[in-house]
Amino acid sequence: MSQPPFPDLPLLTYSYDPLRAFTPLACSRTNLRADTLCQVSVGCDVMWSMAQQFACMRITKCNTFKHQGKYISFSDYAEVARGIAATYARFYLETEEHGNYKLRGRYYWMALAAFASKTVACTLDSFQLQLIKTRLPDMEVIRACLAKGNIWLFQDIAATHWLYSYDAESYAKCRWARGRDVYLYPVKHNLCVLPWSEEAAKSTNYLQITPEIQKAFALISKIITEKDQEKKRKLQLEHLLLVAEHEQQLLQKLIYDNAHFAEWIKIQSELPSIMVPALEINFTASCSAAHPEFKSTAPDKIIISNYEQRMEWITQAAIQFHGLMKKHPKQMDTYLTAIANQHKPIKP
Repeated sequence: MSQPPFPDLPLLTYSYDPLRAFTPLACSRTNLRADTLCQVSVGCDVMWSMAQQFACMRITKCNTFKHQGKYISFSDYAEVARGIAATYARFYLETEEHGNYKLRGRYYWMALAAFASKTVACTLDSFQLQLIKTRLPDMEVIRACLAKGNIWLFQDIAATHWLYSYDAESYAKCRWARGRDVYLYPVKHNLCVLPWSEEAAKSTNYLQITPEIQKAFALISKIITEKDQEKKRKLQLEHLLLVAEHEQQLLQKLIYDNAHFAEWIKIQSELPSIMVPALEINFTASCSAAHPEFKSTAPDKIIISNYEQRMEWITQAAIQFHGLMKKHPKQMDTYLTAIANQHKPIKP
């Protein structure tokens, strides 16, 4: 049997142990006085476990009675993508856990990512992919790879943002500790039972912080404190492009370097256009944009599995998005709020 992606756990089996599952993360002495607090010191293992559990919870359903605390992933890839888009939007809007409305704008990539994940949901729900699923079962690899990239990018990036929102100082102290050995047992289990966990763990280098993320997050404090609006916007775009670079490098390993996926992408490119979902990002809350200003379409003849070509398009889309955020701030805010409200978080 192959080694599990995260140590000390079986890959897809789980023997429920109530004592181990509900062991407290930390203990502290308390007192009999009402409305008092006790300080509890925890390590990076607890901080990253809390952050990663948030990311797991956002894409899963929980039935603690029937399934004894196990979290069950959505089987509908498009539903997962909508949940991810909503979470991204809430991060940007500062309405997600530990958000701070006064700091809105610090997580600039999240706004663009909300539109992108919403577009993934639309693609997965498109009649073209549904037809392909029915008539050409072998091309189900396209849907699966889109879902895999979306889910594991989310596991990577959502936990990082959650920890920074929870406590930026803890993120700074713990950022290099993230990896295969950092998570507590229940969280390791939840990661192991997510789809494609073994493959994704290796492709994402066990979710370790990359230099691009380190640089992007170093800009957040500058974004927050910068008073000059044009300088702030430049910092936001720089932050966005650094996270986008990290994102596309991760997706390259996760899905685009998959020879089977690349083969079917090539076949799809040779099909009549009516049989293929449009390769575009719509900067609206719906699956289409009435005005071309709110749509970024990939260049003709783009080889989407080619990192450089794909990154060139993503950069152009980011600049277009950046312009819309300045020209139509209220409308973009309305769209992001609608995306955030399309999928409510499920509470345990």
